[in-house]
Amino acid sequence: MNFSLEALPGEFQKPYAPALCMFIGNEYFALKDSVYPPPYLIFDAFNTTAFHSVKAVILGQVCGFLFEFQFSLSFF
Repeated sequence: MNFSLEALPGEFQKPYAPALCMFIGNEYFALKDSVYPPPYLIFDAFNTTAFHSVKAVILGQVCGFLFEFQFSLSFF
């Protein structure tokens, strides 16, 4: 399955979308290797899970002492 943004109709046209995309882009640029996942993997979870099967997507921060594991922990 190849994820398409068509699964998120209208989300990128909402008032908050431009500011959110700009913020995320700036964070990737400023922090380079400290922001995960890499940009090309942001929606990768939808390539392995059917969109209609997704119940929730939770975004959060991982504590500093778990830094090296934060990418894998984001999928629990």
